Amino acid sequence: MRLSLILIFLLPIILTAQNSIEGKITDTVSGEPMFFAIVRLLQDGSIIKGAETDLDGNYHFTNVIPGKYDIEAIYVGYIPEIALNFFVRKDQSNRLDISIKEGVLDFSDVTLIQHKPPLIGFDDTSTGSIITFEDILKMPIPK
Repeated sequence: MRLSLILIFLLPIILTAQNSIEGKITDTVSGEPMFFAIVRLLQDGSIIKGAETDLDGNYHFTNVIPGKYDIEAIYVGYIPEIALNFFVRKDQSNRLDISIKEGVLDFSDVTLIQHKPPLIGFDDTSTGSIITFEDILKMPIPK
């Protein structure tokens, strides 16, 4: 009788067991929670899921397929932190707390390229030509 009663109460918990990742994002120096930080779940460089931390710095991903993931924490004015090769175990709640450090990103290796796309693309109805912004500036203005 006791065993069947225990099974009745535990069965819903067993059946709803799922893989999840949860944790807290904090400031490295102060230890304060980082509210509204972006947390991304990555696998092979692709974003699988995204979340935003709550007012206590907590994040949560549910229904995560077991395997290895990278977890990235992003906050404005802070250097993004990536936890590499975090292994998600089957039927468990997996915890990963991340602390991020205030700082400025180094953009010294970034090259800016100016690109002027055509203002109007290919015209299928009449001439079939492409008109650029410079061409439009050269057109006569009607009076």
